[in-house]
Amino acid sequence: MEPLCKKDDGELVKVLMIAVHCCIRVIKESRALKKLGYKLDLLTNRISYGTDEFERIFFYHDKQQLMNILKDEKIREQYQIFHVHNEPDWPVVAAHEAGCKNIIFDCHDLDSVRIRNANLDEIRTMRLASGIVFVSEPVQKFAKELYDFKQPSVVLHHFCNEGIVEYTPEDDLVRKGIVYEGGANPPNTPTMFKYRSLHPIMKKIVEMGNELYMFIGNGDGFETYQDIGAVVYPPTHYDEMMKEMVKMKWGACMFNNEDLTEPQTNLTTMNKAYEYIAAGLPVLFLGAPHQAELFKPYNISIELKKIEDLGNVEQNFGHLYPELKSNVDKMRKELVMENNIHIVEELYNAVRCS
Repeated sequence: MEPLCKKDDGELVKVLMIAVHCCIRVIKESRALKKLGYKLDLLTNRISYGTDEFERIFFYHDKQQLMNILKDEKIREQYQIFHVHNEPDWPVVAAHEAGCKNIIFDCHDLDSVRIRNANLDEIRTMRLASGIVFVSEPVQKFAKELYDFKQPSVVLHHFCNEGIVEYTPEDDLVRKGIVYEGGANPPNTPTMFKYRSLHPIMKKIVEMGNELYMFIGNGDGFETYQDIGAVVYPPTHYDEMMKEMVKMKWGACMFNNEDLTEPQTNLTTMNKAYEYIAAGLPVLFLGAPHQAELFKPYNISIELKKIEDLGNVEQNFGHLYPELKSNVDKMRKELVMENNIHIVEELYNAVRCS
C-alpha cells in the first residue's frame, strides 16, 4: 500500500507521537505507519515496551518539561502532525498551549463514559484537538452527542499488527484451556472500575471444570488471583505473552457486567479481543456487547449472557470449535492494523487541509 499523507514537496509528513505511558495501541499504530515509510518520534513520560520503534524519544517528567520541549521551535517545526494519546487528556491542552498545529486526539478511554463524569481536560480537549480518533462507533456517537464537536473524527479498532505472532498446525494440536489477559482488580477492593472485578467470574470458570490461564497486567491482581485454581502469570512482556497464548485454546473477553449497566464495556472495543484472534483463539464474550457484535459476522466467537452459560467449555462448545478456529485462522490475517491504518492517514490529511 502507498502512504497517503504527504507534504507539498512530496515527502511524507513527520509525526510526533505523544503518550504518557505509551500503551500497546500507540505501538500498534506506530508500527503500521512505519511500514508505510513515515518517520515517527515519541514524547513520553515512561520508557516502556515498544519504544525502540521510534527514530528518537523525548522524555519528560512533568507538564513543564513537556511544554519546554514543544515550545522549542527547532523541535516543534519538524513535525506536521502531533498525535496525542490519552489517558490522561491534559497533553492535548499542553500541546495546543505550546503552539502545536494539527493535533490528533487518540481517545483510548473517555471519563465521561467510564465514570460518567468528564474531567475539565477532556472537555477542553474536545474543543482544542484538530481531529479525533475513537476506538468504537458507539463511543464516537456518545462523544458527538455530548460535546457536539466540529472536528473530523474516525474510528480505529484495536487491531494487532500482522505477523506479531505465528503458529503452526502442530501448535494447534496441543492447545488447551481458556486464557484471560488484561487487568483484574483484587477481590473486595473498592474501585470505580467494577467491571474489572473478575475474581468471582474467574473462580467460577475453574469451578465449572475449565483449565484457566491468566496474564494479569497489574501486580496486585497477580498476587490475589492465586487462590482460584488458575495458572496465573506475573506481568509478562507483550511478545512473550503472545507466544504463550498460542498454547491456549479459547480467549476470555469477560467483564463483571452481566447486567449490562457498564457503559465502558458496553460501548467500547478491547485490545485483548484482537490479541486473542492474532494468537488463533476463538473468543468467549461476557459483558462486552459491542465487541461481540463486531465479531459476530465472522463466526469467530461465542457470546454468553451469564457466566453459568459457559459450563465446561469443551462439553458445551467443543463441537463448535473446529469451525470457529478455521474462521479465526482466516480472519486473523484480515483484522490487522496494517489493513486499517489508512483511516488514521486520511484523518491526518483532513486536519492538514482544514
